[in-house]
Amino acid sequence: MSQQNQFMEEHWPAMQGAMERVGPAGVKEFIDGFENPDERRQLYFYGQQAFGGRDWSGKDLLIAAEFVRMGITEMLNQSADAGEDSDGLKDLGNIMSFNLAADLADCWPGDDLPRDNRHFELGLNAAEDCLRWRAELKRGPNPFAMAWWIKGMHELSLARPAEALASFQQYRQFAIEYATGENLDVSVSGAGHWSTLLAEGYVAIGLCATGDAAGRAELDECITALEAARTAQPGEKDSLQFCLDQLNKVESNYL
Repeated sequence: MSQQNQFMEEHWPAMQGAMERVGPAGVKEFIDGFENPDERRQLYFYGQQAFGGRDWSGKDLLIAAEFVRMGITEMLNQSADAGEDSDGLKDLGNIMSFNLAADLADCWPGDDLPRDNRHFELGLNAAEDCLRWRAELKRGPNPFAMAWWIKGMHELSLARPAEALASFQQYRQFAIEYATGENLDVSVSGAGHWSTLLAEGYVAIGLCATGDAAGRAELDECITALEAARTAQPGEKDSLQFCLDQLNKVESNYL
């Protein structure tokens, strides 16, 4: 175990206990007791993963989200005081915000935790923060693709199909821009890269959700391409299967 992981594991029982006894404010008080800002960052990042992925008494996505938002505030406060390191610290807040938005989405195969509009509103706000910070940080097309995707997912969950479609179209545009720059195949075929096939699938779902009859045929074409790609691209089989499972879950939930 690395020294960093050992440090974080050492403090997990205290963080878990504070969450179970007091809630997010108790964990924040514990972390605030560390004078070293790097240690506070480590504990917030670790806490986001641990409170999301481990069992604890009273586990609730909204409670975990409140803690994560405190961590994002910590990153932004450190960024404001950091001078030349400001952008790097803001990016840590950006990463935490994206992970928060993703955790709150109901598109994950095998994850059946209950979610409602409170989760989706929080997730949408986190996605919009990501888009703003990625613009300020002048990030490339892949980070923008991911931020537009998660924004569209929460809009779909909130029954805003026209907004979701617009976001998914932005997602596809940035995904294709990134893939083209990496010399990846962007065709909707068995040769296509999973990243752009997934984007095409979400656009098709957005079309279906808005009542556009073309969406069904486009989604079927995308699913057929992903299935063909599993055979044609054995090295990407796991990623392609995950794309299929994700699209199937979103389709079953919303179409």
